[in-house]
Amino acid sequence: MKENKMKYEYEALKVGDADAILIRHYIGNEQFIILIDAGNAGDTSIIKKHLNDYYGSYYIDLAICTHPDSDHKDGFFDLLQDDEITIKTFWLTDPAQYLDVNDIQRYKNLNSATLL
Repeated sequence: MKENKMKYEYEALKVGDADAILIRHYIGNEQFIILIDAGNAGDTSIIKKHLNDYYGSYYIDLAICTHPDSDHKDGFFDLLQDDEITIKTFWLTDPAQYLDVNDIQRYKNLNSATLL
């Protein structure tokens, strides 16, 4: 029986006070790249440089946004607009999991918005 060896590497990238974690998963000689959260807006250059320097490509097999706080999701806006970056699959947490019905109704009602 041939043994199928799997190997994982993970790196928590330095993106200020935000979160961005890259996981490289090998099955045999094939690598899969997973990005968990993408930091704040403007952190894309750090992620992009790391992908190219250490993985030799701008390809992400799976991107996961764990929750809709700006320090987890905002970097994805830049990644998704970058023509050099390819994200095969993107998982996004449903914000409705964090909001109750009253919150959702309040955000949908533009008349209740207050300008400062």
